[in-house]
Amino acid sequence: MSFPNGKKRVHKFSCTQCNFVYDPRVGNGDIPPNTPFESLPDSWVCPKCGAKLIDFKKKYEVVDIDL
Repeated sequence: MSFPNGKKRVHKFSCTQCNFVYDPRVGNGDIPPNTPFESLPDSWVCPKCGAKLIDFKKKYEVVDIDL
């Protein structure tokens, strides 16, 4: 969702197995910053416990001007 002031709303996702939080603004390992969770490859797993994408839940929204 975009706002009139140019800000965008992004969602962080939390692993239900170990509580690792994927922040799309930061990325992770080979995943570059600003990669939405929905764009992660099916082969991506939690770097902390190895859980699959299906084991992640939308955690909260962040309004960010850098995206």
